This record gives sequence, structure tokens and C-alpha cells, in this order.
Amino acid sequence: MKCVAIILSGGTGSRMNMDIPKQYVRVGGRMIITESVIPFARCSLIDGIQIVADKQWQDNILKEYAENMKSISSGAPGKDADTEHSKMALPYKFKGFSVPGANRQLSILNALRDLRKNMDDDDIIIIHDAARPLVTMEMITSYITAIYDKSQKSPSGCLDNSPKSSADSLDNASKASAGSLDNTPKPSASADSLDNMEISGIHNHSEESDRIRHDGVMPVIPMKDTVYYSDNGSSVSRLLDRDRMFAGQAPEVFRYGRYLDACEKLMPDRIMDIRGSTEPAIMAGMDIVMIQGDEKNFKITTIEDMERYREIVDGR
Repeated sequence: MKCVAIILSGGTGSRMNMDIPKQYVRVGGRMIITESVIPFARCSLIDGIQIVADKQWQDNILKEYAENMKSISSGAPGKDADTEHSKMALPYKFKGFSVPGANRQLSILNALRDLRKNMDDDDIIIIHDAARPLVTMEMITSYITAIYDKSQKSPSGCLDNSPKSSADSLDNASKASAGSLDNTPKPSASADSLDNMEISGIHNHSEESDRIRHDGVMPVIPMKDTVYYSDNGSSVSRLLDRDRMFAGQAPEVFRYGRYLDACEKLMPDRIMDIRGSTEPAIMAGMDIVMIQGDEKNFKITTIEDMERYREIVDGR
């Protein structure tokens, strides 16, 4: 059973009005995407990494990926390595590039299709944004192992089989019990030692532990602010219960075959309305469990987010 990470790096950074996409900006000497990829490269639960990126950035990604993998793979090439040699850095991890789609979900679908020949339906994918550089091995391990955890209870509001709009899906998801977040798996080892761990149910195979208990895992953050619903964007239409509202995060984990099928069924038009990776899974009636996310794992989407990230890196 394999677990492959899909790293989404196809964004253009148009919302930040920058000369280059934000994920390729260097902070502390590294591109932001590099910081996002390294924890997946180091995590022993990850068997492969597929990166969605425009062709003009692929050489930059490969070369920097190789330079920063020297501490993990002794045979990794150095700074003067050419692109072909860079592809050999951790060959058991890097699987290839996929082309970006017209929106985020089409980019995911392109990667899913590219992985098809090497994936079984019960293999696992974990989807992450290149613009979330503060992800850790501890988070990755926690989210992956949760898909095997029989103690996790799927939010009943996420299991409606009928296709819905984004707003309806989020309204259904809000019915999830906040109590289910208390079951978050807690790795006992430090993040630095996770790459040496064998996690029961993935790499330490047994008939019982190998069985996937859920179709997916979505990390979420409880809403702190009061949330209102508006039909027209200018007046409040109704009140929402903040205790039942959650903000989704990444990385998200899915059973490969069912998730690919859920995305394919949205082609060619409905997929253009998808905003979050978990939406197709909810619309297809997949069993998605919510677990506690981490506020430190924020996505860089604004200039203020970039400055916040720079301050964190400078303070290390």
C-alpha cells in the first residue's frame, strides 16, 4: 500500500501582485515550495511526491530540491548539478511533474491521472499547497494515520450523497460534531525522529492494521470569529452556529480510487466550481473524518501572510 503526496504549485500569485508566483519567492535562502516539500521527503510514510508546476519553474524546483536533500540522501547532487542528475535525488520519492489546470481542482485531477498507472484504488494520496511552508512531519504523520484509526468518527453531515453547491456542502459540513476533534492521533516521537518510524497500518503490515477505516481525512480549525450568512453580500440573511463551523486546511488525505472517481464525475463543468479539495469527496458521499488542524500551518495568500512568514523564518 502506497502513500503519494501531491504538491500543488501551479498558482500564479495574481492576488499578491508579485513579479513571480509566491511559492517561488526565496525566504531565508530557500524557495517557499522547498520548505513545503522537505517534510514530505523526510517522512517515512510518504512513498512518492508528484508536483504540479508550470514547465518554466520545473528546473528550478528540481535543482533546489536536490541541493536540500543532501542531508537525507548521501548521493544527492550539489549546487552545480544539472537537471537530469537532480531528478535522481531521492528517486524513490520524486515521481514527476503534472501540468497545472484551469483551477486548483483540475490541477489535482491532472496529478491523479498522471499517477494512475502506478496506483491501486486503496492506495493513499495526501494533497498539500506549496504555499503552506510550515507543514511538519508530525502533522503529515497524524493526518495519514487518522485514515486508519477506527476511533475516528466521521462527521454525519458530510455523508450526503447528493451533489451540492459549495455553500450547501459547507453548511452540511458544519453539522459535524466538535467532539470528534478530540480524537486527533498524537505521535509520541519528536518531529526529527519521525523519518525513522514505522507506523503500524502503513509500512508495518498486518491484516488488521492495513485496513483503511475512512475514505479521507481533513484537518480543520474551529472558527474564532462570529460567522454570518448572506445571500446578497450586503445584508445578513441568517445566523450560523460558530461552534459548528470549521475552516479547512491542508494537507488532506484521501483513498486514491474513490477520490479520483469523485473528481472525474464532476467533469467537465462542475469541477470549475470547486474551491476546496474535500468538496468532491463530500459531494460523492465519501466518509471524510475531521481532525484538529494547526493554526501555524497557514497558507500564504496575502502580502501580510508573506511578512508573517518572513518574521517566523528570521526568528528561527
